[in-house]
This record gives sequence, structure tokens and C-alpha cells, in this order.
Amino acid sequence: MSTVDTMEYDLKFACSECGKVATRVRVLESGEVPEAQDEFWSSLTSDTRRLCIEVDGLQGWTSRRTGSPQEILRDWLAEDFQTLRDEHDMQVANRCFDCEKWYCGDHGRWERIVYGAPVYDCYFANVRPRGHERTIER
Repeated sequence: MSTVDTMEYDLKFACSECGKVATRVRVLESGEVPEAQDEFWSSLTSDTRRLCIEVDGLQGWTSRRTGSPQEILRDWLAEDFQTLRDEHDMQVANRCFDCEKWYCGDHGRWERIVYGAPVYDCYFANVRPRGHERTIER
């Protein structure tokens, strides 16, 4: 059974606990900007087609992509989450690979762990409702 709500290449993966959007993935056409992106960055990145990923409780980002929306979202539409994780773990940060469920920021709060001196690096860690732990490198 699919965990994704698909509408015109705007994919929304719902939290298994409350139904809130845990991760949203979409293709932005030239000139489109994400609602959460500030004006400065929007002016720099709105001239090309981009993949936009918003992870509830963490962050959102865009990256330039070529190809049709179907090609850009191929792994997302196929729900090939392991390939996406191998490509960049942050993309599927809100997916629990132990119980194969999605969780929003309210049901798996992320903690930023800084290490190094003074502030060289960090990673994010959380514990899911069923006790599964997850860390994501920055």
C-alpha cells in the first residue's frame, strides 16, 4: 500500500501517527520558489527546474535537475527509499527504515548534536515513537 499522496508531482508522505506531512517532494519549474525560501535565495535559484524537498522538523532545500518531472522523481514515485537514502540520507530523514513508516517532526523531534571545537560539524539524532533511533550526518 502506498504511503504517498500524489498530485501533479507534488508528493506528500504522511506521518503514520497523525497524518501531518512528514516529507514533501516536488519539482519546481523555472520561476517557481518554495514558500519557505527567503527572497535572496529565491532570486538566485529560480531560473531553472529544481527538485524541492521539505523535511518536517529539519529543513528544506532545492537542487537543480534536468529531465522531465517523471525522471526527476523516478525513485520517489517508485518508493525506492533505500536508493534515495544511499544518494543522500537527509532526503528520507523522516522515514523509519526499521518499521517502514514516516514520522513528522512532532513524532520524532530532531536534536542537533555539535562536535569539534569550536563548532566544526554536527549531526542530527532522534528516537521514533516505537523506540527506533536514527542519526543523520549534516
